[in-house]
Amino acid sequence: MVRVYQSGLLLLLSKSLFLVSSQLTQCIEEASLFEFEFDGECSYANVLEAFTPIFEDPINVGESCTNTVEQELQALLGAQDAVGAKAKLHSICKDAFQSYPNVFRFSDIAKKGGNFEQMFFNGGTDW
Repeated sequence: MVRVYQSGLLLLLSKSLFLVSSQLTQCIEEASLFEFEFDGECSYANVLEAFTPIFEDPINVGESCTNTVEQELQALLGAQDAVGAKAKLHSICKDAFQSYPNVFRFSDIAKKGGNFEQMFFNGGTDW
């Protein structure tokens, strides 16, 4: 599972996400705080899927917003279109994993598969 924090995107991955000029205008304010998680690779499709509930939450986006979720993600990434957003996100993901090379999934620790960890924590098995 990958957890993405807006502040992490801003600070660690791309210090100028909101500073890059774009033809698209973002609806989510720079000061808005949000986070999302996704399983699998750090890809445009996974990030878009995880970002969608944030964009659809009226607390984050006002009624006057005319962007689609994809346009909003593009605007936040400072991209002109989906191709640019995918390239920007690829760079962000690459930088993130290079910045934290020792990040791994908790399930990779025991490498037992299934629900071993849950059974272990519940006292149903030993290590």
